[in-house]
Amino acid sequence: METAVLDGFRVLEVEDHWATLRLLADITKMLAELYGPLTAAHTHADAAADAAQPPPLFQEWNEGRRDSYRRRTVRDTWLCILCELPGFGTVSAQKVLSAFPTPRSLYDAYESAMRAARAGGRDAVAAARGVLRGAAGLSAARSQQVYDDLFANGWHV
Repeated sequence: METAVLDGFRVLEVEDHWATLRLLADITKMLAELYGPLTAAHTHADAAADAAQPPPLFQEWNEGRRDSYRRRTVRDTWLCILCELPGFGTVSAQKVLSAFPTPRSLYDAYESAMRAARAGGRDAVAAARGVLRGAAGLSAARSQQVYDDLFANGWHV
């Protein structure tokens, strides 16, 4: 608050540290799009054309940022959720996403695997924990992690 009140800076407030990271990523992407073409590798003709367009004002940039959030799909959000799992990288998240594009599709696969396991007298939870190992090519530990962290405690989709 001191920065906003004493120094006169406009402060962007966000809900938590994850929202701060998303905001910083948005700002970084915007700066790269605006000023990346101004590097030495960029031609002088391109630089002259870019110089004719000034960067957007904060209000315009913030509206564009809000619009990008409105265009975000369930798939985009699902990818973000998967990437938030501890130690779960983008490669693993993309594997899950290609096999199960929404949380609901994975939930349905878990339910199906659990029903089949129960019918065969096997451990239903163990069957669910192995779904991503078979369908997405994840390791047993990563497959179990997704189930345990996101679905085991009754995440209802």
